[in-house]
Amino acid sequence: MDAVILQEILTQSSFILNSLQAPVMAITLSGEIGYCNDCAQNLLRVSREDAFGRTLESFLSPNSAAKWQHSLNQTKYLGTFECELECVLPNKTRLSIHAKCALRTVETGAFILVTWEVLTRYKQLEFQLFRIQRMAALGLLVSGVAHDMNNVISLFVMAIRILSPRLTDAHSQEIIKKVEAGTHRGTTLVRQMLYYIKGIEEDYKSVELQALIEEVVAIARTTFPESIKIHAAFAEVLCPIYANSTQVHQVILNLMINARDAMEEKGGTLHIQAETRVVREDECLTVSEIVPGSYSVLEVKDSGSGIPSELLEKIYEPFFTTKEDGKGTGLGLSTVFAIVKNHAGAITVESALNQGTLFRIYFPAIIDETKPIRA
Repeated sequence: MDAVILQEILTQSSFILNSLQAPVMAITLSGEIGYCNDCAQNLLRVSREDAFGRTLESFLSPNSAAKWQHSLNQTKYLGTFECELECVLPNKTRLSIHAKCALRTVETGAFILVTWEVLTRYKQLEFQLFRIQRMAALGLLVSGVAHDMNNVISLFVMAIRILSPRLTDAHSQEIIKKVEAGTHRGTTLVRQMLYYIKGIEEDYKSVELQALIEEVVAIARTTFPESIKIHAAFAEVLCPIYANSTQVHQVILNLMINARDAMEEKGGTLHIQAETRVVREDECLTVSEIVPGSYSVLEVKDSGSGIPSELLEKIYEPFFTTKEDGKGTGLGLSTVFAIVKNHAGAITVESALNQGTLFRIYFPAIIDETKPIRA
C-alpha cells in the first residue's frame, strides 16, 4: 500500500483520530508517512501536507533513525513493537517519545499505525534526580574544599599585609602584586563555591533587566577583544523581575565571558537580547522546571566554537569545563544554574560544534497589565 492510498483510507476516520489526545501516525511498510492526526502535527510543528510522503527518520536524531528502522522491521515480523525515540523539532529542540507500533491490514493492503507518548517530562525528572544526587555528593566535597582553601588564602592575605610595607623595592612589589592577584582570584573562587552550596541571599526587589544588561554590555565593549562584536537588543515590552540584582548581574557577566572565550581565537558576534513573553503549556515540555506564565527572557548567543552534544548534559556540573587548563574554574555555569533556580527561573542551551551557542534564561516577570505581552 502506498502513501496516497493510505491517506485516503485514514482521512475517512480523521474525525475520530483528531479527537484523540495522543499523536497518531499511519506509515506504509516502506516507511513513508501517509497520515498524521492534529496532535501529531502540533507535536512535530509541521503541517499534514509537509509530513505526507516523508519518512519518520527525517524527524528523528541519527541514533533514533537507526533504531526506528529496526522497530519497523520488528513490527512487520511480530505485528506489534514498542520503542523509545528522540524526535528533533524544527527549532532543534529534542523530545523523548515512546512509540507503540501495530501492524494493521485492510482490503487494499497493510500499514503500520504508530501512537506516541511524550516522555520528555519523565526523562527530565529522571535526569534531575540523578543530578540532585550527584550535586549532593559534590556539595559535601565542595564545602570541605572551600573551608580549607579559605584557611590557606587567609595566610597569604596576612603575609601580604606584613611584607608589603617592608619590601619597598620595585621587584618585590611586583611579586607581591602577583601574589595579591592570585589571592583575590582564590577568594573569588571560594565565594563562588559558597554561592553554589548555600544559594544566594534573600535580598530581592524589583529589578530592571535592561539596565543590568546595558551595564554589563558597557563593561564588555571596553574589555573584550575588538574582534568580538557585541549587539544588544530589547523588546518594546520588557517587564521587571523580582530578583537579587547582584546575582543576576553575575549571570549576565558569566554568560558573556563564556561567549567571549568561545570566540577568542577567531572572533565573532555576541548577541544579547531580552523580551517579556508568555510561556504556554506546550513549551513547558521543552523547558525543564518551568510552569506556564509570563517570563522576562534573556538570550545570549555567540558564533564561537560551540559545545559537543555529548557534553551538554554536564556543563552545569561544578568544576566541569571545556576550557584549557588554567583558563576556567568550572564554576561559571554551575553558579549561573544555581542563581537561576533560586530565582524560580529556568535555563536552556542550544549548541553544536563550530556553530555557536545560545543560552536562554527565563525569569518570572512582574506584569504591568497596561502593556501587552507577546505570546
